[in-house]
Amino acid sequence: MDQFAKIKRWFKSSITPSNRDLKIVILCIIGATMIWFLSALNKSYTTVVRCPIQLDYVKEGTIEVIIPPNYVDVNVSGNGWDLLKQSLSFGQNPLILTIENPIDTKQIAGYTIQPHLAQHLSFLNLNFVVTDTITFDIQPLLSKRMDVYIDSAAISLKKAYQIISPISISPDTVKITGPDKLINSLTDSLIVKIPASDIDRNYDGNISIDLYDPRLVNFVPGEINVNFEISMYVDHFAQFDIDLVNFPIDSSSHLINPQIGINFKIREAMARDFPRDDFLIIADFNNISMEDSTIRLELISSPIYVQEVVLDTMIVKIGFTK
Repeated sequence: MDQFAKIKRWFKSSITPSNRDLKIVILCIIGATMIWFLSALNKSYTTVVRCPIQLDYVKEGTIEVIIPPNYVDVNVSGNGWDLLKQSLSFGQNPLILTIENPIDTKQIAGYTIQPHLAQHLSFLNLNFVVTDTITFDIQPLLSKRMDVYIDSAAISLKKAYQIISPISISPDTVKITGPDKLINSLTDSLIVKIPASDIDRNYDGNISIDLYDPRLVNFVPGEINVNFEISMYVDHFAQFDIDLVNFPIDSSSHLINPQIGINFKIREAMARDFPRDDFLIIADFNNISMEDSTIRLELISSPIYVQEVVLDTMIVKIGFTK
């Protein structure tokens, strides 16, 4: 058994390299790879590389609506080292393209900048420009003042709540600055929506104006304050006297039922105590129907703190005294 173990250990050591042998093998592989890589870089190649570009124009009073590209693709031939440097853009300055009339110029054909590229990439042989067109849109900056309004129909209130005060906006005008085409397409009104939902208490908040791309459009000020009061409306029922109009002075005619029931919604805070005189319901004797001795009631006025006013009946019966 001992002899067999010795033979096994000898066989294992003969086929398994030591740590020292493994390090030598790895160093040989790395060295061979570096020699191959350095040799490859000394050869000539043809490939597509990117050349950084930069537009030069008077930027004051303008804005880039479509941002010009930062580079163009070019097909070049050259030494591997030079191509590697170009691909990695080590220490490379962009090609400056001067635009005399940036407002009216919307694109530059790739072939028209080939002479400039050939000079800029003098360490390479420029075959042709791969990028067909350099596209951009530069517009003048324009400003205007706009009146601010709140989209009241879009205000999200909790069920049974209603706005009971004017909507206050401060400031109620803002200055907008942006590309002239956009600014000229706008009206003088700016509609802003309140972001909160299910509002169940008086509202007082600041709302950022972010209706457009902030890169292109600037608002001064950038936010407005909006506040208003709300109230919960509850269902209510009450009886009211009917006012008589144009009835005979001798009281020979009278209403059989001189009161009318009214259903309405009222602000919760006023449900228990409100001026009943704020309701005016009349029966005008001049409108009597002689066929059935009835008069159609008229709701002349109701207070602003109630809604959905519905009378129990619109027809009342007239009685006559003999």
